[in-house]
Amino acid sequence: MFSIPTLFAALGLVLLKQTLPVAGHGFIQSVTINGYDWPGFDEPHWTKPSGSAVMVTDYLEPLYDVNAREIACGKNAQAAQGIATVSPNDQIQWHWVTHSYKPWTHNEGTKRSWIASCNGDCSSVDPTTLQWVELTSDFTGPQTWNGVWPVKIIADGHPWIDKVPPAPNGDYLIRNELTALHYSWQPYGYSDGSGHGWGIEMYPTCMAIRITNSPGTYDMTMATSFPGAYTVNQKGH
Repeated sequence: MFSIPTLFAALGLVLLKQTLPVAGHGFIQSVTINGYDWPGFDEPHWTKPSGSAVMVTDYLEPLYDVNAREIACGKNAQAAQGIATVSPNDQIQWHWVTHSYKPWTHNEGTKRSWIASCNGDCSSVDPTTLQWVELTSDFTGPQTWNGVWPVKIIADGHPWIDKVPPAPNGDYLIRNELTALHYSWQPYGYSDGSGHGWGIEMYPTCMAIRITNSPGTYDMTMATSFPGAYTVNQKGH
């Protein structure tokens, strides 16, 4: 079982010194693989497009509860209706945006990616039953030499890029998660009467991929589940 990094516990002193930003959330506009854009939430038409390999979530909706079933792939995630065929080292470009397709609005936050075998058809699998292996994580924050959080690159209008691992050939869900930390200096469930949620805002989104031409050398044994991967043991967690 993984604990949300203790780095977050130090955020109180950092974030209390900053002016809290206007509340704004985000979503996946699209995911680009080998030049093809798999659509995410269709904001102009307020719909979840059909045929996408992306498990499109509700619009602008973060999660706060690490024990919620929806922590696996996001709020009311639509089942994957397509699948992206990939090979090891192919790039997966996650395009995160906020209202009106403007760049991601939060500068303080982290990023993690996970992968899980569907053990069959990804279009009908329950992601809470899968075993997830962490691909990448980046928690760089203001305690480092440059003071830049991972989501800053997304706030600057760039995609976050993962690379397909050399996992055994087959069908997988890949899970990309951003956090926003501007309200993380009070624990989940705290209320100040404003009606705003407190704690870490988590934005998970999944998509279906089919790995081909792989040597199958990637270690898939260090696995966990969602919910279950994170624990709540500190303020903001």
